[in-house]
Amino acid sequence: VIKLETDTDEDYFLGFNRAYGVNSDNKQADNLVTLIKAGSNGLSYSQSWLLATLDQGQSYKFRKWKGMRRRDLIITVNAIDVTKSNPGYADVTLKYIRSSKKKNNPKPKPAPSPTASSPSISAPSAPSRENPEGRNPDSPRMPRYT
Repeated sequence: VIKLETDTDEDYFLGFNRAYGVNSDNKQADNLVTLIKAGSNGLSYSQSWLLATLDQGQSYKFRKWKGMRRRDLIITVNAIDVTKSNPGYADVTLKYIRSSKKKNNPKPKPAPSPTASSPSISAPSAPSRENPEGRNPDSPRMPRYT
């Protein structure tokens, strides 16, 4: 188990949930890396939340780790081996990366100002089998009153 210290009362814990021995009857996350958030600074009982279960090749990204504006923490599971060794192991990398300056959700640019134009009128089409009313297909349909 690895504790990811946040300098707050809530920290993160990274573990390998090996389904072996007393853990062989797991109901969730067998042989996967788990990421858990827990309170009380990890020192006593507190509520905890399972944030992610990661298989080999998967990653989890903390944006702005510990409040750092341009630094993310990425957890990557490189490999999980439960066949060659007992009880097995997970090879995990934790890496800081610089966040890009580009925002993920940029604000949309304002629409250009409307320009004046003269209205256009479409001439009706001649009636046909596909268009028995002779109506221009691009113009809105008007209700009929009888």
